[in-house]
Amino acid sequence: MNLVARMNYVCLYISYLESLTPFSDDEIGRMVKAMLTYAETGEDHRFDGNERFIWPSLKAQIDRDKAAYQERCEKNRANGAKGGRPPKNQSVIPETEWFSEKPKKAKEKEKEKEKETEKEKESIEADKPPTRHRYGAYENVLLSDEEYAKLKAEFPTDYAQRIERLSEYIASSGKKYKSHLATIRSWARKDGQKQTAGIVLAPLEDPFEAAVKGGRYA
Repeated sequence: MNLVARMNYVCLYISYLESLTPFSDDEIGRMVKAMLTYAETGEDHRFDGNERFIWPSLKAQIDRDKAAYQERCEKNRANGAKGGRPPKNQSVIPETEWFSEKPKKAKEKEKEKEKETEKEKESIEADKPPTRHRYGAYENVLLSDEEYAKLKAEFPTDYAQRIERLSEYIASSGKKYKSHLATIRSWARKDGQKQTAGIVLAPLEDPFEAAVKGGRYA
């Protein structure tokens, strides 16, 4: 069913300015009113003055504008019946691109956030001090796995006795050290200096054996 669309406006083209210049304001006003009436009702106006020379051209342009407007309305109705498909001469975004563009951007943002989170975790892990385990009879000598391995490599025969010596000293004196590995190394260096000076040092004993000899476990 063809429906006649009503055009609710009249086009006043800039090109009219040159053609309307010779006319007075009253004549121009009468022609504009006649254009509005003709566009709305189709009623023609008969001019007796100078307006009669230009009125046929204005009326013909209104007819062309109404025909073009009607054609556009028909196309829009047809496109609406087809699901709103745009005309072939317009650029059409592929359906896959239309629906996937936003999800792609969202996924990219999520990946960037994940990368930033991983970097933050790596930075925190890098700044985090290594876990230290408790050693010694009083469980007050703190060494990381790396420090414990270094201690065993540097003092393969008596590393356990050196740990127990430091453990007993910390427990009895209440002193605190920033690095127990560095403390054991420092004591070993001082022991070596004393030996070089000719001072005889008692060999390191196992703390349990020393306690038995002292009568604490008799």
